[in-house]
Amino acid sequence: MMKRNHLLLMFTVLLTTIMSCKKKDKVDIDLNNSKQPEITGFTPGHGIPGTEVTITGKNFSTNIPDNKLFLGPDQMVVTQATATTLKFKVPYLAVSGKIKVENGNKSATSANSFTVDPLPDGIAEFTPLEGPFGTEVTINGANFPLSPIVSINGIEGMVISSSASQIKFKIPYHTGLTKHRIVVERDGKTFTSAQDFTVTATGKYADWHLLPEPLNTAPANIFTNGASFTYNKKLYWGFTNIGGTDKRVYYYFYDPAAADKGWQVREITGKLPAPISFLSVAVLGNMVYMGNGSPDSEHGKWWSFDPSNDAIQPIATYPKDNAMMGFAFTVGNKCYAAGGLGEKHIYNYDPATNTWTKAVDVPYAQIAAGAAVVLNNDVIIGRALKTLTSSKQESIYKFTANGAGGTLTELPVIPDAGQSSGFKTPSFSLNGKAYFVINKRVWEYDPAVASPWRMVLQENITSTIQHVGVIDGKVYGWTGRGRFFEFRFRN
Repeated sequence: MMKRNHLLLMFTVLLTTIMSCKKKDKVDIDLNNSKQPEITGFTPGHGIPGTEVTITGKNFSTNIPDNKLFLGPDQMVVTQATATTLKFKVPYLAVSGKIKVENGNKSATSANSFTVDPLPDGIAEFTPLEGPFGTEVTINGANFPLSPIVSINGIEGMVISSSASQIKFKIPYHTGLTKHRIVVERDGKTFTSAQDFTVTATGKYADWHLLPEPLNTAPANIFTNGASFTYNKKLYWGFTNIGGTDKRVYYYFYDPAAADKGWQVREITGKLPAPISFLSVAVLGNMVYMGNGSPDSEHGKWWSFDPSNDAIQPIATYPKDNAMMGFAFTVGNKCYAAGGLGEKHIYNYDPATNTWTKAVDVPYAQIAAGAAVVLNNDVIIGRALKTLTSSKQESIYKFTANGAGGTLTELPVIPDAGQSSGFKTPSFSLNGKAYFVINKRVWEYDPAVASPWRMVLQENITSTIQHVGVIDGKVYGWTGRGRFFEFRFRN
C-alpha cells in the first residue's frame, strides 16, 4: 500500500511540473549544449576590405559552422575557430559595426565597433580565387582606369565589363599553371593584386596538327589574297598569279586520297584576269562561281568555273559597285553574294536565267574580309562594322534563307572583335557549329547555347592559317606557302 502511495506521489509531482511548463511562454532547449560565448576583444580595430580580423574570447565552438558571426548587420565567413579565437576577413562592401557571435541560442556582442576603412586606389579583392582558363573573375576595388587592360602572368585577358570600382574579365589561355598575381593597368595606373589566382587548367580544346608537307609546296607566300574552296572532296587554292613578275594565272588542288601527289598545279592563263585577288567563291552543284575581285577594274565581274575541264566563262555582272572583299555562299540550292566595301545588299544569283536579284538589305556598314558559314538553312555572317565610325569589326548576323530572299538577324558580337584579321577570316562549319579563324585563334559559335561563343584554340602554331576546307569531317588548314595542318579537338 505504501508503495502505491509513493508512485502516486511521484506521478502527481511529474504532472505538476508538466503543467507549470505549459504556462511558460517558451521553453529553451539547447541542443548543442553550448556555453555562453564571450568576446573580450579583437584586432585590428579597423581595416579595409580584405583585412583579416582575429576575435578573442572564450566558449567559441571549435566547429566552424556552429559559430554565426556578424559585423554590423552582415554575416561574416569564419575562416578559423578555436575555443578562444575566431578569424574572418572583412568582405567588400562591409560596413562598420559591432561584432556579434552566436552559438546555439546564446550570443555575445563586442563592446567596441570595428571600423571599415575606405578602400585605397587599386584591387581590394577578387573572386573566385582559382579556376581553369576561361574562368570569369570579378575584381573589386577603387579608381580603376577607363577601359582597363587586365593580365595574369603577362597574358592579357578579355575584359567583359568595367567601372571605376569593379572589373569582370576572363582568365586567358596559356597563362601557365599554379599561382599568378592579377594586374590592372592603363592611363598611367598599374594595380597588382595582393593575392594570387590559381590557374587549375591552362590547356585548350583543339590543336592544329602539322601534316606531312605536300610535295610542290612553295618556298614563300604565293597566291597572295587568292581564293580557296572545297569541291568534290578536293581542296582548291589560287586562281590568280603565283606572285612576283610571273603574271600567269594558276590554281593548285590537293586530294587527301592521293596525298602522295601533293599540291597539283593547273595553269589557266587567259581565262581570268591577272593579277586578281579577294575573289568571293560559291559552289553550286557541279559548278563553281567566283567574282567581286580586285583591282577596281574587276569589281562586279563574275565567272563560272567547271573543275572537270577547267572551263571558265563570264556570267552576269554583279549589280553594285564597291563589291570587292565581300563573301559568297550557297544555301537552299541557291547562290548568294555580297560586297565588302560599303555595298549594302546581299544578292541571289540564278544560273538558269543568269541574273542577280536582291535578296536582302544589310543593316551593317561594311564587312570587308568577312566570312559566311552555312549551318543548315542559316548562314552565320561576320565580322562586320555596324557603322563606319565603329572601332571594331565585331557584329555578327544570321541570314535565314527564304526562297531567293531571306532575313538578317543580329547575333551576339564575337568576343575577339579587337583582333585584326588581316585580309581574310577563314571559316568553316563542323557538327552544327560555325568556326572563325582570326589570326592564330579559333572561335566557335554554337547556336544551341545562350552564350554561343568560346575560344577553342589560341596560338598553337607560329604560322597563320589563311585557308580552310572540310572533307569527310576533317578540317584542313594551310598557310600562304602551303604549310599544311589538320584541326583536331582534344579528347
